[in-house]
Amino acid sequence: MVAAAVGLLIWNLWLTIELDHLHRETPEYLINDPDEITVVNNTIEGYTTDVTETAEDVMGKLVSLSLVTEQGEQTYSGVIYAVMGTDTWILTSSRAAEADASVYIRFDNGLSYEGELHGADELTGIALFVCHPDFAAEPIQIGSSAGLKQGEYVLALGGRNLHTQSGDVSFGVVSKAAQRYRSDSSEGKEWINEAVYADTAVTSQMEGGALVNLSGQLVGMLTSMYGTERNGLAGAAGTGDIVQTADELRRTGEVNRGYLGIITRDIRELELYQKSAMNIPLDVNTGLVVVEVLDGSPAQEAGLQANDIVQSADDVLLSAPDSLRKVLYSHQAGDSISLNVIRGESSNAVQVVLK
Repeated sequence: MVAAAVGLLIWNLWLTIELDHLHRETPEYLINDPDEITVVNNTIEGYTTDVTETAEDVMGKLVSLSLVTEQGEQTYSGVIYAVMGTDTWILTSSRAAEADASVYIRFDNGLSYEGELHGADELTGIALFVCHPDFAAEPIQIGSSAGLKQGEYVLALGGRNLHTQSGDVSFGVVSKAAQRYRSDSSEGKEWINEAVYADTAVTSQMEGGALVNLSGQLVGMLTSMYGTERNGLAGAAGTGDIVQTADELRRTGEVNRGYLGIITRDIRELELYQKSAMNIPLDVNTGLVVVEVLDGSPAQEAGLQANDIVQSADDVLLSAPDSLRKVLYSHQAGDSISLNVIRGESSNAVQVVLK
């Protein structure tokens, strides 16, 4: 029995020494020829495919703009907004609107053409260029920033760089959807911008580039005016302003709009208890709730208050977040518009002179 126990002890000791020796040996794959090592990429079906295919598709609808002045060269990204006959319209940041610069627009296929500044809008940070390529460029699809939800996936992209031959792409989620705030121009004009914020990384050369959803639709234009990289978030002009501003610039080269001075919310977003707390009749289900009346604005002068419901403007029913914005773009400073306003149980017509 003693001999058996001693033998078992020696056997266990030998096994322990061998196992320790085995663990200390260099793994075989670390001493193999690096060219013979097989790398296995594990990807998640659908998720990776959606993002990469969207990025590849959108990249072909972006451009790089080179602005050449006596001081040197600056590079911005741009978006192919529309193609009409021989005119290809490029949307970018108003920071690229330098009157004394020679502009060269480089498409994703590598071809470059001279561009011409058609107009810029300081209040929204949007500029529009036109060029005449000898091929059929494809414009980007326009989505709706008003329909974005917090947490929705988006991509930020810049045009392909001439020197590196690559475009910057980042991926994240919407952090703040359809944010609205007042901006002022150097001429003293005012406007309430629509902005989108996402936790996507951006570079300086992505200025004027695109923020898109996973369908490849434009939901914002990246510009430092909206706080790009501020607090880790990328800021973009929303499509509510992009579409109206770009179309106005294309038609006339400038933007004239009427400033009202209220920040609103779609009444359909409110719960019943919120309506009760705000003294809003429970059976009112259309219109825009006034969240804030800005100081010194035409709305304040006309007597509008927080929690008022604006149901129509110049007989146009305000049934969507962008509906009031469209009405204001169709007017200019000095115009008078009629608002149908519900306050508590009463409904009144309110005349407002826009600034």
